Amino acid sequence: MTKIRLFVGDGKGTRGSRYYYVMEGNLLIPLREYVEKKERHIWVLDLDKIANKRIVIFDYTRSGLGYFSVVTIDALTKFPWPYYGEAYIFDSTKARLADGNIREAVSYFMGYEFWGLSKRVKSMVRDLNDFYLPMISDVKNYLRTINAGLFFGGKARRVEEAFAYGLDVSIFSALTIDNNRGRVGSLRTLRRWIYQIWVLKEILNGLRTRYLQKSKYSEKSYIYIGQGEPISSCVAYTDRGPVTFWFEFQPTKGMHLWGMIDGKRHYVRPDIVAVKGEYRSADGIGGIDLIVECKEDVVSAKDLEQVEGYIRNYKPRQVLLVSLKSVPEDLRGRFEALGVKVIDGLVPQNLDIRRELRQILNVNL
Repeated sequence: MTKIRLFVGDGKGTRGSRYYYVMEGNLLIPLREYVEKKERHIWVLDLDKIANKRIVIFDYTRSGLGYFSVVTIDALTKFPWPYYGEAYIFDSTKARLADGNIREAVSYFMGYEFWGLSKRVKSMVRDLNDFYLPMISDVKNYLRTINAGLFFGGKARRVEEAFAYGLDVSIFSALTIDNNRGRVGSLRTLRRWIYQIWVLKEILNGLRTRYLQKSKYSEKSYIYIGQGEPISSCVAYTDRGPVTFWFEFQPTKGMHLWGMIDGKRHYVRPDIVAVKGEYRSADGIGGIDLIVECKEDVVSAKDLEQVEGYIRNYKPRQVLLVSLKSVPEDLRGRFEALGVKVIDGLVPQNLDIRRELRQILNVNL
């Protein structure tokens, strides 16, 4: 029995992380299943258990770019930091059998399955293909009609992948995380942002947007997809005049830190904000005409508290709660008591609800 101490770091999600898998038949089994003892950054591993097997390494940069390597145990190299004692790492440049970016990994591992996926993860993957894939297609088709595109500010690499290279690439990236809790978190973010982008598209279309404001340096206009910034996402020129939109609105960059000062929870980042007129940032806006909160999951009392916080902090003229799933009647009544209009069942396949959204927009904006 040959035991080694393997340095694995402390990565989470798909930013600045590394995950190891063992290829067994058509399965990708997390290397952690072969580990005898786990410390914070160190795993104790019996090499005899993986001696003749191929090891897959999924590496993610701090900006979220993904890469893979297939190596043998000959890639093991002594870790250079003596602080951790005698430890090893897999050097992905040695004993390498294959490598590439995460898009190429989807093709390379065609026919393989990730071992140990939970029922919840599998259900989320099905939902993404059933409900969210049509949303991506709908957004891309619409943007072509107004000669526009999406520009991502580096906050959601997996969502950017979904629109640029295909939803299968984003799902694969999420599944490379070697634990189900991490996979669920990554898939949840993917669902949430795709739904928000699609709802924004529905709003633009519902207001009969003819075109978006564009930079003098570009022949094409873009919707900026950022998070927690005062910069506007786009200015839409509609039949009712110009309207400026924000995605994941936050009027000042430090506003989300309020809770660190008074120890309370503050809701300061609504999904979509609309203000009549043309604005490059939140500076100078006289007030908010519309807040749209998007819910791709089951609406709960926590969401009611969140919307109440937005009303209290921003005092918008109108608030819409848009939900992919049906909203329970008791909660619907409580939202409506606040003056919030509730639209549930909003998905690409539900044409009646989509028409209802357009009617509400043309009355309230």
